[in-house]
Amino acid sequence: MKKRDYEFLAEEINILHIVITITSILAMFLIFFYEPLKIYSAAWLASIWLIELFYGFSCPLTTEEYDLRIRAGEHIKRKKFIPICFKRYLRINIPDWLAEIWLAVYFIISILVLVKHFFF
Repeated sequence: MKKRDYEFLAEEINILHIVITITSILAMFLIFFYEPLKIYSAAWLASIWLIELFYGFSCPLTTEEYDLRIRAGEHIKRKKFIPICFKRYLRINIPDWLAEIWLAVYFIISILVLVKHFFF
């Protein structure tokens, strides 16, 4: 494959990652403000977190995107997707630990919603 092919694939993964992030933010709002979809939103958020847990707390999309960018010859720092996205699109610097807290909070909330739904 050529350098531009790797760059193209990395950008495609980035777009997919943005869609999943926006969907996750929407799911978080649905948990609090739209009762009929609360359980599905919680299941969505919990499944994302469990996928990251399965991959050693590293998002498989981020890992694949980094690998493709390295193959394309880019020099990158390994950071979490959310801080990179905030910096690239919103021009806001946030630390990795803040993204980790956000992920932990939405996981805890989604698990609490699921437990309440199925056990209480």
